[in-house]
Amino acid sequence: MADLTKTVEIIFGGKNDVAQAIGAINADLSDLSGHVRNASEPFAAMADKVLMAETAVAGLAAAFATLSIKTAGEFAGQFAEISTLIDASGDNLDQFREDILAYGRDSTQSLETVNKAVYAAISAGVDYKDALGTLSQAEKLSVAGKADLDSTLVALVSTLNAYGASTGIAATYADTFFNTVKYGQTTIPELASSLAQVTGIAATAGVPFDELAAAIAALTATGMPTAQAITSI
Repeated sequence: MADLTKTVEIIFGGKNDVAQAIGAINADLSDLSGHVRNASEPFAAMADKVLMAETAVAGLAAAFATLSIKTAGEFAGQFAEISTLIDASGDNLDQFREDILAYGRDSTQSLETVNKAVYAAISAGVDYKDALGTLSQAEKLSVAGKADLDSTLVALVSTLNAYGASTGIAATYADTFFNTVKYGQTTIPELASSLAQVTGIAATAGVPFDELAAAIAALTATGMPTAQAITSI
C-alpha cells in the first residue's frame, strides 16, 4: 500500500511538475507570441506602406505614360501645321521633325513654345533649314535680355528681313539688340513693338543697324520712351 501510495504520489507529483512546466512553457510561448505579434504589426504596417508606395509609383508611371502619349499627340499636331509651310520630301520632313525634338530637349522653352517659334520663323520667310539656327540666336537673346521668346524672335527676324540680311549673321544682330538694351533704357518687347517703323527706312537710307541701334540706346538712356525715341530718329 505504501508502495502504491508512493507510486501515486510520484505519478501525480510528476504530473504536477509537468503541469507547472507546461504552464511555464505556455506562458513563455504566449509572451513570445505577443512579442512576435508586436514586432509583426509594425512590419505589416511597413509592408502596407511599401505596397501603397509601389501602387503610387505605378500610378505615377501610368500618369507619365499618359502624359507622354498626350505630348506626342500634341507635337504631331503642331508639326503637321509646320509642315504645311515647307516644300520638302518626306525624308527631309522626318529629319526636320527629329531636329526639332533634339532642339527641344536642350531648350529653355517648352516643346510647344519651340514649335510655335519655328512656325513663326518660317512664316516670316526664314528657310526651314535655317529656322532652328535662327531660333537658337533668338532664344539666347531672350534669356540674356530677360524677354519672352516670341517678341525676341519677331524683333530679330523682322530686322533681318528689313535689312535683307541672311540668317547666317543673326548672331551679330542679336548682339546689337542686347547692347541696345544694355546701354539704353529699353527692353526687347518694346523694341519689337516699334522698331519695324524705322528699320525699313534706315535700311533704304543706308544706315547700318548697329548705328540705328546706338541712336536708340542713346535716346532711351536719357529717359525718352522707346517708341518716342524710334519715331524721332
